[in-house]
Amino acid sequence: MSPLTAKQQREQRKNRINSGICTRCGKNVVLEVRECDVCKTHRNAYHVYLNKQLKLEVLTIYGGKKCACCGETELSFLSIDHINGGGEQQRKKIGSGTAFYRWLRHSGYPEGFQVLCHNCNHGKHINGGICPHQQI
Repeated sequence: MSPLTAKQQREQRKNRINSGICTRCGKNVVLEVRECDVCKTHRNAYHVYLNKQLKLEVLTIYGGKKCACCGETELSFLSIDHINGGGEQQRKKIGSGTAFYRWLRHSGYPEGFQVLCHNCNHGKHINGGICPHQQI
């Protein structure tokens, strides 16, 4: 059996929604729910995986997987810093987290960004653009 075209997939999804079955696997679901618990769990895990891969890609391009200031390497503590400020305005425009990482990739990884841990990033913000580590 050949794979479904995009149009066929949309039609199948529409039919499954109208029939009250899971849009992914076709199993019966509770009213007003479009995916069964198994499909929802798999979808969520897949998106977590994709978002982590995107973050790793962005961090690697902007200086590796460590804070440019203190050397922190724990992935969950690392973020992208706007070297010359302006992060707040940009977050209002394009969002933060994964949306920001997607914007960086889509924009060809522009200059003006670096990897900082959340502590150094916040310290820089509240200290007038200089991380407290740099004042020592």
